[in-house]
Amino acid sequence: MTIDSVMSIPEFYAGQSIFLTGATGFLGKVLIEKVLRSCPDVGEIFLLIRPKKGMSIDDRLKNMLKLPLFDKLREEQCSIFSKLIPISGDSKEKRLGLSNADVQMLIDRVTIIIHGAASMRFTDSLKNAICTNTRATRDICILAQSMKKLITLLYISTAYTSPHRPVLEEKVYPPIADWRKMIDIAESLDEHTLNIFTAK
Repeated sequence: MTIDSVMSIPEFYAGQSIFLTGATGFLGKVLIEKVLRSCPDVGEIFLLIRPKKGMSIDDRLKNMLKLPLFDKLREEQCSIFSKLIPISGDSKEKRLGLSNADVQMLIDRVTIIIHGAASMRFTDSLKNAICTNTRATRDICILAQSMKKLITLLYISTAYTSPHRPVLEEKVYPPIADWRKMIDIAESLDEHTLNIFTAK
């Protein structure tokens, strides 16, 4: 294989159907803008968005697209925003809070998953952190196994998983707890009991 035969990034994304979680977060917004601007032939981008503070997912998307980040796209390629399809859901809910119809649509159409949803709040309850960061990732993997056209699942993580280590090397560190047990605990114990364990 020569360097000339390697597919470019815009060529790879051309015609692809992307499912993006964490779409309204900082990285999600930057990723949306970059893909739309640099890969204008992308097929569609499904955005997991939760209704918030009385705003529908459509209104949240419209407000997001008014940000200065999207000015250049708005001025030069406004019609490209039609490739953004909001999907109602919530990463802290079981099965991402997706309806059966939306799950089936994603299974039938998605070729690329970019899972960037996470709770980065240090004050978050243990229950919310486990459900958002651990269970949602498990549920994305379960969904991915059913996807008929899936090419790749990309996971956006953080280096803040090992704050007690003075130096982080480029390697996978062993977990401090079994993720399956953590999900079971978060789903079975009430918030008050879990908060008692949080400090420990």
